[in-house]
Amino acid sequence: MGKFPHEPFVGPVKPFDQAHVLRATFGEPRGLKGAGGPAGGGDPRARYLASIGQIAPVGTRSLHDGVDIVAPDGTPVFALESGIAKTGGTGYDGNVIVGSFGYWHLSNTIPTGSAVTAFTTVIGKVYPGQQHVHLTRFTAAGRGEGADDPVNPLLGGGLTPYADTQPPEFGQLVAFDRSQNKLPVTALKGPVVLAVNAADVQSAGNTRTGVYTKGYQLRDGAGRIVLGPIPVFEFQVLPVHGVANRLYTAASTRHKFQSRFWYRVSDRAPSDSAFLHTERLVPGNYMLEVSAGDARGNVAHRAYPIRVVAL
Repeated sequence: MGKFPHEPFVGPVKPFDQAHVLRATFGEPRGLKGAGGPAGGGDPRARYLASIGQIAPVGTRSLHDGVDIVAPDGTPVFALESGIAKTGGTGYDGNVIVGSFGYWHLSNTIPTGSAVTAFTTVIGKVYPGQQHVHLTRFTAAGRGEGADDPVNPLLGGGLTPYADTQPPEFGQLVAFDRSQNKLPVTALKGPVVLAVNAADVQSAGNTRTGVYTKGYQLRDGAGRIVLGPIPVFEFQVLPVHGVANRLYTAASTRHKFQSRFWYRVSDRAPSDSAFLHTERLVPGNYMLEVSAGDARGNVAHRAYPIRVVAL
């Protein structure tokens, strides 16, 4: 936790002493840079990502580097620290960085070089159609000077007031073979990728956001652990691109309040392996036990029956 500023901070929209709904959290999957298809993050883009091979290393996965705070279009956005503004971007990508924080999806931004007073200066307004302000927190050392040092705004002091009492939820488990064909989870053979649908349900607003931690283990028919426990990620900071590409299926993304998050399962941590090698397992019935947690310590577990068959 040494990279984190430890002082708690409030949100950048009024009322400052009131919790605001989050519609997206740190580490969520976004688009695939270089994968082709329609530009932007809308439904056409989501349909394209769902149409391509789901486990192919196509493009570079973008991960969400902050939290999205729900606010009506046109809402004034205030800086959380005093300092000198650095303004960039055009259209909905309009942004302002002051000190350790960056604010995205702004219109009417103040000019670069403007002196800013915390909680007094309006640095911009929520861009039309965005219905939220994106808040990135940088490391204390980075002070917003680089794009490589965002840290989770919900940790190390973090956003306040903020509460989340609901654990994540799990959905369907799917499987793909090495050729990217979908397999029934009752007939797994050879190297496969398993992917589980999951989301953290925010107790404020009931929005579905990305989970903070994920792990799993595999038990055989006798209940013995034959694989794991394997921690997949803990989003204090963002992983390197090579790991990010192995965390999600290609279709995993968000469009406004609609989340489509499919978390991948492999033999080892994502930095080591892209596949679950079922050919190394004795054919038979198994139980995949998956866990996911949020930034406030709520943890969910779910067991999925699978079956490995001989090659």
